[in-house]
Amino acid sequence: MEKWKFQGNQGLKSSAVSVRGVFNVLMQSISKEKEVVHLCRVDPTDNPLFSADPVAAHAVSTAAHSGNFNGYPPTFGLPQARRAIAEYLSRDLPNKLSAEDVYVTVGATQAIEIILPSVFATPGANILLPRPGFPQYETRAALCGLEVRHFDLLPNSSWEVDIDSLEALADDKTMAMVLISPSNPCGNVFTYQHLKRVAETARKLGIFVISDEVYAHIAFGSNPFVPMGVFSSIVPVITLGSISKRWILPGWRFGWIATCDPHGIFQKTGIAANIERNMEITSDPPTFMQVQINLSQIEGIADDVDFCVKLAKEESLLILPGVIVGLKNWLRVSFGLERSAIEEGLSRLKAFCLRHAKMSQQISNKWKLDFIYFSLAVFFTSKEVITGNVCSQAAIPEILERTNDEFYSKNLDITREAANALYERFKEIPSLICPHKPDGAMAVMVQINLSQIEGIADDVDFCVKLAKEESLLILPGVIVGLKNWLRVSFGLERSAIEEGLNRLKAFCLRHAKMSQQISA
Repeated sequence: MEKWKFQGNQGLKSSAVSVRGVFNVLMQSISKEKEVVHLCRVDPTDNPLFSADPVAAHAVSTAAHSGNFNGYPPTFGLPQARRAIAEYLSRDLPNKLSAEDVYVTVGATQAIEIILPSVFATPGANILLPRPGFPQYETRAALCGLEVRHFDLLPNSSWEVDIDSLEALADDKTMAMVLISPSNPCGNVFTYQHLKRVAETARKLGIFVISDEVYAHIAFGSNPFVPMGVFSSIVPVITLGSISKRWILPGWRFGWIATCDPHGIFQKTGIAANIERNMEITSDPPTFMQVQINLSQIEGIADDVDFCVKLAKEESLLILPGVIVGLKNWLRVSFGLERSAIEEGLSRLKAFCLRHAKMSQQISNKWKLDFIYFSLAVFFTSKEVITGNVCSQAAIPEILERTNDEFYSKNLDITREAANALYERFKEIPSLICPHKPDGAMAVMVQINLSQIEGIADDVDFCVKLAKEESLLILPGVIVGLKNWLRVSFGLERSAIEEGLNRLKAFCLRHAKMSQQISA
């Protein structure tokens, strides 16, 4: 057999337990005799009773037809989008956020991918994750070389954080903890008092909180939603959010990172700078060509980075240093602009070069610039930098500001009704226990009593056989950290939930031990 020096990343293989991965396995197992019912994934667009507010489509249509938003966006997001998100989040916070506190991402999933490698550079660092929790954190942590430690959520205490287990897990290499609120997959909403206690514990441990608030304001029980940023004066908080659930727009893949940090701790520790650096390397480069800098003819310029920084400061002209593409003391320039912008940029570049030229070069005035190009995402007018935009970001201010309260309340009523129906029906199904009535998010955890079932090895076996026999898709709890539990979504219309629960009951009765069949 031939030997090669490369092979697949085994770390990725061992860490890639994902909702999508298990969903695909279950889809391959389904019975062909029945229509598939999804009680597994939380996609609100599966429910025809949910629909996006017309404001969203109008905002995107307006942005697209304007012709102003076809270029590359700024690395951290459009200023107006960042500002709108900051204002939206600040409605619930004592310390107001600025646009500079917000970074726009491709959904909350990319936010996770940016945050973990941005903040965990210390060798041997670890992060505390909730159990049960969202598997994307564990997968991304493994790829970053981060040790994962799990603290428990307590099913018999409304899935609150086990503070004792949290404290016992932390050591001097613990950097942060993740909290998902409202909870996916538990369906609970943490109280103000409990969140404050979590914040005080994190401060005591010297760690910050990553608060996943994708389900923010999807709270329909007795506990109102409280953002973790409310406690940012106690402990610094990084909030992750998106428009996928509350606005019924998961396919738009639009999310954000917000740093809630009134004491500036993320700035002092370099966390904010690392977030920005990590976002910078996710951008697509435009078409470009190379032009070399002759440093022997320039005074007061150390290298290509120094050249570009001073050029931006003195002339508001943005050109990228060649070192970012592997050629030190070269420039990386795009020329995909209209002629007038190119001429204006060249004039500024020439003025800059003459200003910094050695005396002999100034006298001869024979400065040669063969090919000059600048960033495709930048247009220069009167020394003001105007960056390119994208339609989805341009639409965000209108979506956040103009979506009316009736839209939110209607969706909450639908979700509340589905959650209540689900909880009541589980009481009728043998061998399954739902310890907590859901009061937020769109999923709930249900325990399997394996002692009452025959021919079922564990939660994975349960879900695979359920898919095969009933064409009913439910996710095994092991993917969110709880073996022999089920993660059940209720983001469907009432008839689909009823059909799914009927099939689930039939499956449990079919596999129940004889004594259970008789009692049922």
